[in-house]
Amino acid sequence: MVSYPTIPVKLEIPVNTAAKYVGLLEEQDLIVTERTDAITRDGLKHNGCLPYTIVPVQNAINAFHVWQLSALERAAARQQAQRQTEKSGVEFVPSVKNQSAWPLRCAACGARCTAMAV
Repeated sequence: MVSYPTIPVKLEIPVNTAAKYVGLLEEQDLIVTERTDAITRDGLKHNGCLPYTIVPVQNAINAFHVWQLSALERAAARQQAQRQTEKSGVEFVPSVKNQSAWPLRCAACGARCTAMAV
């Protein structure tokens, strides 16, 4: 059994870093962890060990394929939106990470045009 304090000692990394990477492995469905509690003789409840199971490789491959398919669907939707906006005479401005694509520029006059938003 492994715990968050044990992982960093073995890997010589900070506890927060170990917790972050374990969380990333969980998010990517590469491992499954189970939180446990330990009750001391005094009756105090503490975090127990962190038993984890490595997911079979085929499950990880399937999860990766699902992720790739969703990325492909997002790209297709972005291309369709670009075609539609350019067809209506509006400059397509793709969003940057955590940034809105507004305001748009009107292709006819070059002015910033939020009224054309659907």
